[in-house]
Amino acid sequence: MNRFALWKALIFAPLIPFLLAASCDTAAVKITGIEAAATPSSISSGGTTSLIATVNGAGMFNPAVNWNIVSGGGSLSSNTGTSVTYTAPTVTTTTPVQIKATSAGDSSFTKTLTVSVSPVAATDKPVISSFTATPSTLPAGGGDVLLAWNVTGATSLSINQGVGDVTGQTSKSVAVTTSKTFILTATNTNGSSTASVAVTVGGGGLTVGVWDQSNWDGATWQ
Repeated sequence: MNRFALWKALIFAPLIPFLLAASCDTAAVKITGIEAAATPSSISSGGTTSLIATVNGAGMFNPAVNWNIVSGGGSLSSNTGTSVTYTAPTVTTTTPVQIKATSAGDSSFTKTLTVSVSPVAATDKPVISSFTATPSTLPAGGGDVLLAWNVTGATSLSINQGVGDVTGQTSKSVAVTTSKTFILTATNTNGSSTASVAVTVGGGGLTVGVWDQSNWDGATWQ
């Protein structure tokens, strides 16, 4: 072996294990597919549905997902995230909406969902599927509560107790210091529907002891 070859061997030999490990790690990181679903997949005009996507692969791959509405209109609560909320537009005929989920780590992996949006019957009032408060019980002094709802067929939404107009939203965080009952009112041209949820703020306060002279020596408690 000449001196040059010997010099190369001495310089690079210690690096071989690291280069091989890096090569193996890179080869092990691979996105293999993406899965997505809408729950529910059929909603009414102005209603909402939850979109959830999962990126599959091996190694430390990027699990992020990008969303976009391909056709049909409506809006998304966010264009990124493994779970987002889709809000349907107002429609007069049943409309298929296509929404695409794309892997942020490898845009060649996509999944297109179809959500069916149906018009609200002309005589129907809004339908409030759910109205919740989390948490519904708070300690003394209160705290923040997340009000969340699922409503279809409404053109406007409002909540009492000073919360006000929440049209176009599906949740709102509010500060609660005393026990309250929140009432959600959903309205369209056919009338209004309401739902309520109670939030309880616990009692409590300073505990006052009973004077016991036998425990006092005039200077300190015994």
